Amino acid sequence: AVIMHSCTLFTIFIHVGELAPAVSEAVGDIKKGGYWTAGPRNAPVPVKAGEPIAKYGSQNLDWSVHDANAVLEGFIVPAHYESEPFKIHTVDPFQYYQEPARAELLAKVVRQVEPRSGKIDYDIEGRIVGNWFLEGTTDYMNSKEQLTIAYGYIDPSQLRISIGADTGIDETLCGACFGAYGVRGNAPDPATVNTDTGLVKYELMDRIEKSRLVREAVGTTSLGTFLVQHLGNRKIRVEVIPGETPEGISGFSDASQVYQR
Repeated sequence: AVIMHSCTLFTIFIHVGELAPAVSEAVGDIKKGGYWTAGPRNAPVPVKAGEPIAKYGSQNLDWSVHDANAVLEGFIVPAHYESEPFKIHTVDPFQYYQEPARAELLAKVVRQVEPRSGKIDYDIEGRIVGNWFLEGTTDYMNSKEQLTIAYGYIDPSQLRISIGADTGIDETLCGACFGAYGVRGNAPDPATVNTDTGLVKYELMDRIEKSRLVREAVGTTSLGTFLVQHLGNRKIRVEVIPGETPEGISGFSDASQVYQR
């Protein structure tokens, strides 16, 4: 569900459950895989503050606020996100709420450091931090070969290496990872790694699940080694060696791949 608050400000609710009766009556029957959108043939559905739009979904709720006048600077190549252009216009949702609603919402947020709403754009020109795409596959929606070298969304002091490709890592060793791994020692900071740094070896670690929402702590199980080197020209070379620690690895093999912005 998308709610337009003005010509440039809107909120998105994904994974909602059953639509509220007033909304359901206005949009009619939507078949599985289908959609309804306001436009020349369909008048927008007016909604006032406090009115329900849908029931909570069975699993979770994805809620975000977007301002077309704001552009996140941490996406070096915004064109990668043209399939979901709202991403580069994401803003802090809590700034739009009045008290006491704002305080009540913030009290439910697990993340305790600023910005409380989190951060999604970590790209820095000339550094390995941020989002990367396998060379030749640079579309956000159509490429599974994506890589993020960033920080924990709850505890940003924790490094995270999230890999969309098949790594060969035994996922049974980390039930909480889902392709996003911890790093032993949380160093070096990827925001400081550039072409002068040379080859960097990150030891990938499991993560401890303290609760369904908190999986931030780095465990004691080593999963493998992530090699990365900044090549310049917005490219990095990477390789994952499952089950091996950094001490036993001298450098890249023929299995390494190049990723680009």
